[in-house]
Amino acid sequence: MPETVRRLVRAGSAVLEQPLMDAVFDEFLARKKRTVSRNMYRSYESHVRLYLCPHLAKIRRDRLRVGHLDAMFEAIVERNELIAEYRPVAIPGRSRQ
Repeated sequence: MPETVRRLVRAGSAVLEQPLMDAVFDEFLARKKRTVSRNMYRSYESHVRLYLCPHLAKIRRDRLRVGHLDAMFEAIVERNELIAEYRPVAIPGRSRQ
């Protein structure tokens, strides 16, 4: 393992850099685009862009902590509660919790 890291460093690779989570999400989506159906990819992309990026995008991958995820989930719950509160009518097949 150390020799692999040395070789990559000598080659100029960004071995030790820690990307921001938005770059991690972009890499994830790029891989998924090649391996899943178009509809599944759209679902992944919408969830990443709507839920993950606003909360985690500017955090370095090595600094991501459970507290960041807790805050993200809390914000999602609050947003969903606000949407449910202002929803004018119940949608058939969906419960209002």
